[in-house]
Amino acid sequence: MQSTVEKITTKNTARMALKSASFLLPGQLVWVVTLLGGFLRFYNYDKLSLWLDEGYTVQFSEQPWAIVLGLRGAYDTHPPLYYALVKLVALVVPQVSAGRILSIVAGTLTIILVYAIGSKILKPWAALLASLALALSPLHIWYSQEARQYAVAMLLVSVSYFALVSFYRTPQWRWALLYGAALLLSMYVDYSPLYAFVPQLFVFALILRVHKWKVIHLFASALLAIIGYLPWVPQMMASIPIGDPWRASYLGATQGRVLAATRAILGFAENRTYFFGSQTTPWELWPLVHDVLLLGVLVAFVLGIALMCQQLPLGAVSALSLTVGTILTAALVSQISPGFAERTVLYATLGWALIIGALACYRLPGWFGALRLVGLACVAFTFLLSLFTIFWRGDKQHWNDLATDTASAAASGKLILTYPGAVAETLISVYEPHALSGWHINLDSPDQLSVLSDGANKDKVNALWFAYLDIADIGDIRDRLSNLGYVRVLHNEYWRRLYLDMYIRSGVSLGTEIPINGEFQGEGVQAKGWQLPKDVEVSELRARPQKLAQVRAKSRLRCDWKMPIWILVP
Repeated sequence: MQSTVEKITTKNTARMALKSASFLLPGQLVWVVTLLGGFLRFYNYDKLSLWLDEGYTVQFSEQPWAIVLGLRGAYDTHPPLYYALVKLVALVVPQVSAGRILSIVAGTLTIILVYAIGSKILKPWAALLASLALALSPLHIWYSQEARQYAVAMLLVSVSYFALVSFYRTPQWRWALLYGAALLLSMYVDYSPLYAFVPQLFVFALILRVHKWKVIHLFASALLAIIGYLPWVPQMMASIPIGDPWRASYLGATQGRVLAATRAILGFAENRTYFFGSQTTPWELWPLVHDVLLLGVLVAFVLGIALMCQQLPLGAVSALSLTVGTILTAALVSQISPGFAERTVLYATLGWALIIGALACYRLPGWFGALRLVGLACVAFTFLLSLFTIFWRGDKQHWNDLATDTASAAASGKLILTYPGAVAETLISVYEPHALSGWHINLDSPDQLSVLSDGANKDKVNALWFAYLDIADIGDIRDRLSNLGYVRVLHNEYWRRLYLDMYIRSGVSLGTEIPINGEFQGEGVQAKGWQLPKDVEVSELRARPQKLAQVRAKSRLRCDWKMPIWILVP
């Protein structure tokens, strides 16, 4: 009797131990990794202002459904599905956050897809490591916090690769149909997934070798996707620029840009690549460790591919197609139609994550084991440094600050010009809804300034404010204002070529003239002349007279319209 009780107790203890241990299996731990990745993507996602491209997302998604869906033709160089998704999300979250929330969700779901792909081509623990690598990928985290198409497109490309490797395992129609659906939807989100789809021909070749005629299921599904995309092909062809030197200047596949994008995919956060922040990134501060880190990461890459070949050739082919294949395809296509950037080859981070995961496939003896540890250490160190860089030193254009000051400027009752076009109005209004409720003009070209020389406006508009980004036609606009008799008297610079200027007609007096208090003596009502802001030292102004033109709204200049503005330099 006692022996039987002991046996039952032992079995129950074993069951409990197995049940407890199940929580430490890769299939359970992947949810912990996903939560970590989701947290990193959600953390401070709204800390930085929306920038110009994100402004287009807000602008286009605010349009009526018929326009958003492209039923009235193309309104952007990108296809319409992404803007429709943002419009749906904006039904439940504020418009300013909708695009970024969508990217956060898509980026987090991609972590799960990486584990699902890895479980088909790698061992379970290797699949878990792959999902952790993507969860910590600096490049993927950055674009998972941006209100643009790239994180959503990345999710759909991941689905397509999951469908392919699943079909390789079990060639069934459901995987072929899933592949076709991912192919179609991703191309309606953005054109850049094409860079990741072209190298899939190598995966098709491997599937053909193993499953022979069954690969026809995939080709049929892909054909259905192409048929479904035909209605949009004319719009796509019309939006593809050929031989555009301005586009080539920032999307051309130069050697330097390709190398910088490759390093970004591997985890390095270099200044002036995909994020714009402090010059003092680890890459700039520690040039002596460049070669060491790059060599270590390269070792991890080579070992990962080698171990994939040992595990399943399909894994190596898929990973190389995603990494090397995507980058080379983008570089070659960009020789005809420029479109190369870190964001357009973001899909390569999926392949890099799988390669990192493969390092956990086998035990390696001797020097190979040591090299693997060195490679993993270099990858981990690079990722952590880059995460610090983008979270605490990354930056974007300060449209939120410009909107705040534009709202203050609007109190003057003067005309406000915004450039470029409606997107500047959108970015200002999303932060300060009433900033442009008065008289303002959205400038798309210098010709629109002719209204200032027409009839009563010539005398009515003796002063105006100009909120703008320094791109494209801005030089012509400044020249036109000068030709119309306007002189720039205030120039407030924000970050990344963003400005708020004030122009007045020559000889026009806006308010009561007040003599300059050259010594800045006295405080409050006791001060005679212009008052000095409390946070500006007189010695600093004497040493740098140009500082006067840069002091912002804490200064006081008494005018008829009683508005706090910058100190004017006569």
